[in-house]
Amino acid sequence: MTSQNPHACGTRSSHHSATRLIASPKSAGPDSLQADPGPFLFGIDYAATADPSCNPVAEMETESTLKKVEGFAFGAVVLLGIVLLIGFLVGGMLWVSEKALPWLIVGGNIAFVLCVFVFLPLAIFRRARPWAGLGLYASSYVFGIGLFAYSCIYAVRLWGYGALFIGLFLAGVGVVPVAFLATLFHKAWPLFWDVVYGVVMTYGTRSLGARFADTPAPKEEAIHEFLMRDETDGERNSN
Repeated sequence: MTSQNPHACGTRSSHHSATRLIASPKSAGPDSLQADPGPFLFGIDYAATADPSCNPVAEMETESTLKKVEGFAFGAVVLLGIVLLIGFLVGGMLWVSEKALPWLIVGGNIAFVLCVFVFLPLAIFRRARPWAGLGLYASSYVFGIGLFAYSCIYAVRLWGYGALFIGLFLAGVGVVPVAFLATLFHKAWPLFWDVVYGVVMTYGTRSLGARFADTPAPKEEAIHEFLMRDETDGERNSN
């Protein structure tokens, strides 16, 4: 902000006043007082004080108004950007789910075959059980991604984009419960059982995989049993 001389306006007014007072006696005729127009009272030039550069209060009010307008415009732009970003994310999520769903179905079928015919039979053998658990745990993510994809599609098809937005951003529980409720309320039983199947396969294989992966090897188990037996014998001897 350009600094203003606080005495500039008063000095200019006094200069004009002195000029007018001196010039008036030299003017001839009865209309000499009207020859110099403009507001002029008590030696104060009101036309000069009306200049915004000579009025710091008016200048401060103008700057405050400009700052308010700038803040409002910035807030509107940010809000618009957030709305566009959310719309892009929601629409993009649906588009990606629709494009990827055929591949996810194929991947889910392959994972199902591997779980039933490879990983579960391997879990019978104690030495191979950790590897079977690792395979089941990895398969759970294939089922989970497929479940998420068609839950997004079902939520939008049955309840619209608002349901997908609530499931993704507001509820914090994901779109799977939203898709479950949407298929249940609309009595879309084939879609409902798809969601149930996805939930069972996702969390069932994950829990089994975690349990099998934590199975100790026979050697480690034998060492653990030996140490426990040694501690028990030591306690008996001490007693």
